[in-house]
Amino acid sequence: MKLFYPCVLLLALAATERLQSTEELKVFTSEEVARHDSKQDCWLMIEGMVYDVTNYLPKHPKKYSLVGECGHDVTEGWKTKGDKNKPHTRKAEAILKKQLIGRAIEP
Repeated sequence: MKLFYPCVLLLALAATERLQSTEELKVFTSEEVARHDSKQDCWLMIEGMVYDVTNYLPKHPKKYSLVGECGHDVTEGWKTKGDKNKPHTRKAEAILKKQLIGRAIEP
């Protein structure tokens, strides 16, 4: 039973650290994100976070081009993997996490 408490403490610390790091991220408005709308400069909003995916665009599966989505909130497409109606993989989540540059707020 003693092992339970350290595990709970570790989970609580991890959650707190994640929250603090999110609060420390740079903040962008949707208008700022919308200016990054080309394959040379592509930002996406997903679930309130902002990602610079410019360098990832050539690696994304060609069948599902992200170029037309640059500068927009693509939360729904992220959750449904476009027309496949299923979530992205953990590998995709790990790739996306590396592109995180900030969080979105309303103007």
